[in-house]
Amino acid sequence: MNTTPRPVPSHPVAGSRRRELVILLVKATVSLAIVWFLATKVDFETLASRLSAEALVPLTIGIFAGILMMVLTAVRWWGIHFRIRAPIGFPFSIPATMECYALNLALPGSVGGDIVRAARAARVCGRMREAIMAVLLDRGGNLSAQMVMCVAVLPFLHISTASRDLQIAVILVTAVALVGVALVYLSPALLGRSPLKRLRPVRELVRVGFILHRILNFPRAVFEIAFMSFVIQAGNVIMLWMAILAIGHESVPLFTLIVAASFGMLGSALPVSFGGLGVREGAVVWVLLETGMAEAEAFMIAIVFGGLVISQAVPGLFIWAFGRLPPVIDLQKS
Repeated sequence: MNTTPRPVPSHPVAGSRRRELVILLVKATVSLAIVWFLATKVDFETLASRLSAEALVPLTIGIFAGILMMVLTAVRWWGIHFRIRAPIGFPFSIPATMECYALNLALPGSVGGDIVRAARAARVCGRMREAIMAVLLDRGGNLSAQMVMCVAVLPFLHISTASRDLQIAVILVTAVALVGVALVYLSPALLGRSPLKRLRPVRELVRVGFILHRILNFPRAVFEIAFMSFVIQAGNVIMLWMAILAIGHESVPLFTLIVAASFGMLGSALPVSFGGLGVREGAVVWVLLETGMAEAEAFMIAIVFGGLVISQAVPGLFIWAFGRLPPVIDLQKS
């Protein structure tokens, strides 16, 4: 009888965790590098002197606008669940959305809060696929509105060599996003029966493609999501406007505000930084500089705007730490 012990195979989870750790470190490095660069460009003594008692009103309005955005996002998400016949309670949707926002900023992937929100909603409505679909619709509504707002107002920006570069950048980002959506939509037809489907990333891509096909079967829901998304994105514009007023700068043209706020939030969705930190503020600075603002003021505005965005996470962090939301379920096993 052979008693030679068999070699123990390496656990795949260990390799997966190492990859996740490397990705986390890269994203944290990107965020820290950008934030450090922004900090070196800001005279914090001047910023503190500008944020006097008169800045309290615009800052308060900015914080209120951010909280109102989260409430409207909760309304949109609750309505999506109603439309796809997987209802969740409205009292549940508000704290779950606030928690989602906080975790999206705190976790490195920028979508950790969305995963938790989908898992909690699946526990409430008892329908896992619909919970994932609702989060994808909710997230997609924001991204689509941000891209449309950027592209729609580009012709109204001040025409210069710099602004032409900005127009090209916005159009390229939008084009890449549209190509990505098209590939996801076509993935079931292109990869559904391909040998590549044995790979987990390909299977997940095909699964999301099927969800996207099903989403388009609810045209009224898509229209309502689009309308609510544009209303919600107005909150980002208001927050940037309040940041500009808080440092005592004269107001900038509306079209510049729209592009700067939308492009900044769109940049924060890129999976290259820790919760969008740094990328969001850097994108805002670039737009303001490209449209003619002085460097010192552009950097100060971006720092204050970033602070307003981060301040919205405070209620969600309290809800995550002390709230009594339904427990999450394992989306992979469901």
